[in-house]
Amino acid sequence: MRTFRGELADDVRVAMSGKALRDVSFAWAGSFERGKGHYYRIHGPSFIIEYDNTQNEANHAHVVWHSLDDNFGLDTLRLPDPYQVQPMDRPKGSPLVLFLGRLAGYKGLPTLLNAIAQLPDVHCWLVGDGSERRTLEDTVARLKIQDRVRFVGAVNEEQKWRYLKTADVVVLPSTDKNEAFGMVILEAGHLDKSMVVTDIEGSGTAWVAGQFGATVVATRDLGALTAGIRQVLSTPPRDSKNVPSTDGGPFNLATQSREIIDHYRSLGS
Repeated sequence: MRTFRGELADDVRVAMSGKALRDVSFAWAGSFERGKGHYYRIHGPSFIIEYDNTQNEANHAHVVWHSLDDNFGLDTLRLPDPYQVQPMDRPKGSPLVLFLGRLAGYKGLPTLLNAIAQLPDVHCWLVGDGSERRTLEDTVARLKIQDRVRFVGAVNEEQKWRYLKTADVVVLPSTDKNEAFGMVILEAGHLDKSMVVTDIEGSGTAWVAGQFGATVVATRDLGALTAGIRQVLSTPPRDSKNVPSTDGGPFNLATQSREIIDHYRSLGS
């Protein structure tokens, strides 16, 4: 499992542990001969691992890890009513920036913290946990912004939505294409939250964010991220009546599942 990038390996290990591992199935397609094209799939309750070695005379392999919880869009049956989500208590009279996700190296959080240091009236909550927490806490101390940055830690599903509801702006400052999609964009969009998202080369996050009217800025650019947050915070809040429907759009589990199934059927026809 350590062949996965470090911050993904822990997720893989959890998904394949205990009872979940006993419910795993295996499927194979193609030749059993060495050097011949073949494909296999390992399918568990919350994940799929696909291995495809059919290109260039079986000399070009692709391995893909899918999380069934968050790879294919939002499950509309599990979404809360945006009007019923209750916000958390928050600092009074101060704008609030929120990051929701794993505290991992590719998330670009040092740039976000340096941006917060340049926005003296702004508070920032980091919701989530991960291997970079201690390093980020040291960064907060070095920047002397301990009174404005809160490490919330891991939260449950209900708390996640409440924290999102509380924020004035949700920021996703990731730096590389390990952030391939950004489920938090869909979740923030469901609550019609203003967002600032980085434009990652080779990733779809900027395009997805653009569907929700997010401000997109250059990655690893402190000035651009700071200006983007400042601009969004200075813009009047959007009318809550503009909360987008996820039922009919492309970013929900039912739509994505249907399109994937249709695609596989087309390959076999």
